[in-house]
Amino acid sequence: MKGRPAGSFTRENILKIVAALGISYGYEIYKIYREFFGRITLRNVYYNLRKGVELLQLAEVGAQEILGNFTWGRVVERKYYILGPLSKINDAEVEELRIRIKGENTANLKINWESLSKKYYNFILEELRKIEGKRRLQRGEVRNFEEKVNSILNWLGYHDIRIENLIKQNLENLKGRFRL
Repeated sequence: MKGRPAGSFTRENILKIVAALGISYGYEIYKIYREFFGRITLRNVYYNLRKGVELLQLAEVGAQEILGNFTWGRVVERKYYILGPLSKINDAEVEELRIRIKGENTANLKINWESLSKKYYNFILEELRKIEGKRRLQRGEVRNFEEKVNSILNWLGYHDIRIENLIKQNLENLKGRFRL
């Protein structure tokens, strides 16, 4: 394989921070990252948060408007993140970081799990359309799709999300269609 390897050391550290806190927002992640992992720009943190959401390593679970006296105005929007269905982290490193942070998560945010389950259902449908649109499948594409579907279903089950029967039935049909 040529080129740069997949993945990001910075994003792995961000995932550890989110895992240690449970739920967090960009600037909080930035402050903790600088304290425990060294220099980083706020722009880089936000880039890796967006990329993590795109790769399903993180899930954006809501936003809150915070009033204050900021240099850019009186309101800021905090987007909150949790670990996503495709995140892979080392539990021992997360536990060590959790102890070092010694903080409690103060986020008072109600997560809309139904909306998240529908988002990931739509993601699976989009991936399926991509696969169906190809004349020939590359080796491992169906297996990769199966792993994503299983990871998403396990993640939703882990968070005790009750997926609507229609969504659950359609996911099973997708898996049966490709004999997954």
